[in-house]
Amino acid sequence: FDPNAFFLFDLGVVQLDRSVNTSTYGALPRLNQFDSLKSGRGHGVTFTAVGYGLQAAFPDAAAWKDKAERTRMVAHPELIQINGGTVRDYAMLLTNNPTTGGTCFGDSGGPNFVENTNVVAAVTSFGANPTCAGTGGVYRVDKADDLDWLATFGITPP
Repeated sequence: FDPNAFFLFDLGVVQLDRSVNTSTYGALPRLNQFDSLKSGRGHGVTFTAVGYGLQAAFPDAAAWKDKAERTRMVAHPELIQINGGTVRDYAMLLTNNPTTGGTCFGDSGGPNFVENTNVVAAVTSFGANPTCAGTGGVYRVDKADDLDWLATFGITPP
């Protein structure tokens, strides 16, 4: 991890002290699974973003810290940019708006599932502006360096 280039390796693993059993778990994508996606709205690619962060950046961007209880929120942002522009091949830009929802401060590290599947396409990484509106950046996990690193923890694609 390099804090000056966090966007190149913005992935982490949490190891629990004991097992948690559930009927469905998140799954890793195949190598380069999302390279064929097309940039821009209207291509029909949506994600399911999950997080515990703010719902808006105003009036107080730190208000989420004072909540006694965290509420998990779900949004269905659309793909705006992949494989070029500001995100190159390591991230994607997704919509952040009142219609589709999106991510905000405190959602970092949360999963972004492709469509309505359990495949983790990316993790919430960065905002494009201080208002949590317009676009949000997610760090792709379908690249070789990330899949190789996750394999060192025994986490592999199906």
